[in-house]
Amino acid sequence: MADQHRRLTEDELHAGVPLPWNVYDANGRLLLRSGNLIDSKQQIEALCALGLFRALTAADAAKDDAPQPAVKLSPFDTINLFQYRLKGIFAEINKPSGAAVKELLANFAHDVQTLCTQDLDAGLGALHLDNEGHYTHIHPIHTALLAELIGKRLGLGDAERQSIIGAALTANIGMVDLQELLHLQKEPLTALQRKEVWGHPERSVELLKGAGIDDMLLLDTVQSHHERMDGSGYPKGLSGTSIPMSVRMISLADTYSAMVTPRAYRVELQAKEALKEIFLRRGKEIDESLAHVFIKELGIYPPGAWVRLENGEIAVVIRRGKNATNPIVQSIISPRGGAYTTPHRHSCEQQMYQIKEVVRNEKNCAFSVRTLWGYE
Repeated sequence: MADQHRRLTEDELHAGVPLPWNVYDANGRLLLRSGNLIDSKQQIEALCALGLFRALTAADAAKDDAPQPAVKLSPFDTINLFQYRLKGIFAEINKPSGAAVKELLANFAHDVQTLCTQDLDAGLGALHLDNEGHYTHIHPIHTALLAELIGKRLGLGDAERQSIIGAALTANIGMVDLQELLHLQKEPLTALQRKEVWGHPERSVELLKGAGIDDMLLLDTVQSHHERMDGSGYPKGLSGTSIPMSVRMISLADTYSAMVTPRAYRVELQAKEALKEIFLRRGKEIDESLAHVFIKELGIYPPGAWVRLENGEIAVVIRRGKNATNPIVQSIISPRGGAYTTPHRHSCEQQMYQIKEVVRNEKNCAFSVRTLWGYE
């Protein structure tokens, strides 16, 4: 951060109390606007650990309060901060003016692209392993990451991909509160809930237009993001090639992200199971050519997958390899079942480290994702 900002401390932040100033991340991006709320003390602690900044005031200058240097963020920290940035954008969209939304969303989409360029494998690892936070904030970010992966593979230009990322981030703004409720709900939808779900694409477009969004690719993608290739979607029941490519991309990314995320009424699917389901749905709800592209890009064992190796070790996939069956892994449990004191990095090209089977996530892993990907 420039010398016009200072790093915030936990003592300056209070749960449930409107922020008296704009808050920025370590890269100078607006995270929370003045007047927004931080929900809990735990959120304050997590955010301050990552680095929050505000503009210097006259009182700060009088104290000659020198700013602290910015912290270097891992992709996992960046994705955590993305959740707060998206929460801030949602708050702006729901305001009568919403004047800043267009710029905020464009910057956000650019930063998603930057993250994917710098370390997409870590981003995919976060998608499969780190689902902390509100579903309404983390799910759109994961969908945006996957949409960017598909878009780059298809050779789409930066500006077009940014519009599609923006659509992924805001498609469900018309039902944010209901979406969080449904994520935790075990009972079937009520008639009223079903009506709100079916109407949310048009409601999302109305809100975005009201906030000054005039990107037609973004708006059209949001309008149709629940259309399905076999005509089973809504609101218009479009099918086949009448569904824009951007919508097919968002649909695939959204479907996969939802599958690998735990819900109140079910455990998450393992990556290999979810990819198999995508393969089975190709040509039906999901575009067949995109399904093949997606599976090839992620690989059979994408970053974040838990696997057992031929030598008996249990490991986490951290990097996609030269081919789908030979990724790079970090072994964390020995063949005898004991946890290693430090993870052991292997290439699965070697016979003794080849993958034998996929296993369930070890929820009590002794190593953080930052350690496994070499960020601490």
